[in-house]
Amino acid sequence: YGYRRDWIQKLIQHQATVFAVDVGNYSILHNHEHLIVRTRPDIAANWSDEEVAWRWRLAWPRWQDGVWSRETTDAQIQQLLDKPALVASLRGHLSSLSWFMARCKEPIAKLANAETDCTGHFWAARFGCRELVDEGALLTCSVYVDLNQVKAGAAESLETSDYSAIQDRLRAWRSREA
Repeated sequence: YGYRRDWIQKLIQHQATVFAVDVGNYSILHNHEHLIVRTRPDIAANWSDEEVAWRWRLAWPRWQDGVWSRETTDAQIQQLLDKPALVASLRGHLSSLSWFMARCKEPIAKLANAETDCTGHFWAARFGCRELVDEGALLTCSVYVDLNQVKAGAAESLETSDYSAIQDRLRAWRSREA
């Protein structure tokens, strides 16, 4: 089931474009994942009501042809816009860590469950989180996430840490150097 890591990576990337949440670092292993994220209610506050409605519809994607996507119609957007109190609530949800994680977990569970004809959560437990209160904590946690696959024996080096932000960063750095 290692190919499911691709599903997870692409879903995190998709949801990061939808939510007002910055993904600063990640590493996806075979049985768990690590994410360092920052919620950005300041960004969501500047979105128009139409953008909030549109983004909320995009937060419920489907996996098709190797891509997470969601088609939406003007009528569906208008249904949300006709409820201003709901739009205000959705604006908050779009910068919520809990909603971000839920929208990253549920589509994976549905896809994996359909594939194996079973039901239930994809990850065994709800996500755990810690607040990183200063640059030292952020650096320490980032190093932990970057080295996690190597320490777990899932990769021999940072360069071979598949489905990780460190691998993405190293590839980007090498392409700039070339």
